Amino acid sequence: MGSIRVRGMTLLELLIVLVIAGLLLGLGLPSLDRTIQEARMTAATNRLVSSLHFARDASIRLGVPVTLCPTIDGLSCERNTQAWSEGWLIYRHQHGGSGNRLRDPDQILRVIPGSAPGLQANRQAFTLRTDGRRSTNGTLLMCRRGETTADRAVIINVMGRVRSTRDPDRMPSPEC
Repeated sequence: MGSIRVRGMTLLELLIVLVIAGLLLGLGLPSLDRTIQEARMTAATNRLVSSLHFARDASIRLGVPVTLCPTIDGLSCERNTQAWSEGWLIYRHQHGGSGNRLRDPDQILRVIPGSAPGLQANRQAFTLRTDGRRSTNGTLLMCRRGETTADRAVIINVMGRVRSTRDPDRMPSPEC
């Protein structure tokens, strides 16, 4: 019977393979990180657009104004345009009540927890009337940490229509 010769890798070959693998991994990680950030930004934008559509639909369906506002605790609105990244809630106004303040937890239709880092708005809240309209346009910006121009914007017009854009030229005010 012939002997079977087993040949392994030398230490030098193993080191060369490890160096090449390390270089490929080092070149690929920034790209992977960017892809993950893009996916998170897209998911946050979609959640926000969906929430605004839900609020508009609810205002028409329920026949009462519905407000979308930033929240930290999921029970009350924050009056800070920078608090949107902590999450937001959607609530219906009470019949016969004056103003648009949240008075009763039963008014809350939906709470969306914070998952949109860098989200800021030009309004403290967005109220949709019973016909689905708003009194003014509004813009929510998705800003990356350390950037001066928004990566994306969600714009709601006076008719209550929502659009999103990544083009700074199509944003009313893209400065973060």
